[in-house]
Amino acid sequence: MFWDKKLNINNNEIHVVDWPGSGDTVVCIHGITGNAHWWDKIAGELSPSYRVLAYDLPGRGDSAIPRAPHGYEEHVQDILALLNSFDPAGIILLGHSFGASIACYLAATQGYLVKKMVLIDGGADQTPKARQALALTLNTLEHVFGSFAECTQFTRKTLFKDDWSPYAERLYYHDVIHHPDGTVTFKAHKDYILQELGVAAARNSSVNEMLRKIGTPTLVLGAPEGFGLSGTPVLTAEKGREIAARIPESRYTTIRGSNHATIMFKDQTVREIKGFLGIRPRT
Repeated sequence: MFWDKKLNINNNEIHVVDWPGSGDTVVCIHGITGNAHWWDKIAGELSPSYRVLAYDLPGRGDSAIPRAPHGYEEHVQDILALLNSFDPAGIILLGHSFGASIACYLAATQGYLVKKMVLIDGGADQTPKARQALALTLNTLEHVFGSFAECTQFTRKTLFKDDWSPYAERLYYHDVIHHPDGTVTFKAHKDYILQELGVAAARNSSVNEMLRKIGTPTLVLGAPEGFGLSGTPVLTAEKGREIAARIPESRYTTIRGSNHATIMFKDQTVREIKGFLGIRPRT
């Protein structure tokens, strides 16, 4: 069971999903075009051993667009403000794709706050091929689908194939605007996301540089089947092992048979995270 909330975070309305639990607080950061419900399977498995918070990044899902585009630094400030509403002593940080990059910035600059971190198919500067694949993904945000069924059919064909599940159905239901005429369009704002990427480029933001400053034990998970539409890897096994070798008490694992999207719903992903956090299997 989870609860939906809207909070004022740094003068912007942010949608938060809260899975109750009695243990440490887990903060989940989704990918660049996603929403908080990408974490439903993982969060449901971690709660109630942990309290799990996932939120829609600004300009995605049900979070408002801020007055000025965010860079990594502003995303970190949003998380710190979010935590002020819940007042945890420390957190476990989970990030997927672009969310993994934000997680790296937080762990590098606020390491005292982060007990452990999980980077899921992300946590490094993008390669040129990955940037090209991202451009294809961003272009889909402008598409008008004739129905929600048409949207899910497209998504199943391009990303999920045989891995479609109620979790995927739910996340995409929350990912789109359902118009009165039956058509649907994605909630994520392409122009705003491009502005964010422009801020990062103007600041010469480098995730690889942040990795040098991280001392938090980290689990790095990689998807061997690549980046959605193009098959271009977001995080190669070589890069994943390099990240894990650079950060003390860390390790890299490949999630078998996964791509950049389906890695979030694989049973192996859940097992690896729970093992890293020391959660015993349910009997």
